[in-house]
Amino acid sequence: SSDVCSSDLGFFANGKLKKIAVTGGVATVICDAPQTVNAGTWNSNDTILFTTGELERGIFRVEAKGGDPVEVIKPDPSRHELFVAWPQFLPDGDRFLYLRSYSDRSQQGELCVGSLSSPITQPVLKVNSRVFYSPPGYLLYLLDGTLVAQKFDVDNLKVTGDPIAVVEGVGNFSRTGNSYFAVSADGGVLSYLTGAVLERLVWTDRG
Repeated sequence: SSDVCSSDLGFFANGKLKKIAVTGGVATVICDAPQTVNAGTWNSNDTILFTTGELERGIFRVEAKGGDPVEVIKPDPSRHELFVAWPQFLPDGDRFLYLRSYSDRSQQGELCVGSLSSPITQPVLKVNSRVFYSPPGYLLYLLDGTLVAQKFDVDNLKVTGDPIAVVEGVGNFSRTGNSYFAVSADGGVLSYLTGAVLERLVWTDRG
């Protein structure tokens, strides 16, 4: 996973979170980031949030100039929370979306909003997909394999109306909530990947 801020590109490689100028050059290490299913988001104040994809680990904060990451959101085992993932900053650069998943697979995940300036979090929507905010005020997420958009009041953190279908058959990996789409910061460009994604391995023999 990667994210772009200003003239730098952030990316994960070899157990590190790194950055490199979009014009090329030498990559520099920001911090350690064990490589499993990484995801990150970068705000205009050069603060980065990222996850490592490791169970029972949370969302970490680090400055783009480098330093030791600090956990800002972590799963609560007493509530059977399995992991938190897929952070995305909202336009104010302080609040961010993230997905909270539970160890009981029959229990639907939740889209929540966290804040860099407050430990208080707020649930917004029952969903099992990563979610992107898109101006001028929509949440994009997967619903039964269809990419949908739903109106979202970013000030009051409330969804309204019914989901509107955008694209069918968008790929996803349901175990982690990963969904293969992205939207530009101004909401003008949507990219996505269609088709089935491997979800399980099956043991067999040569017969």
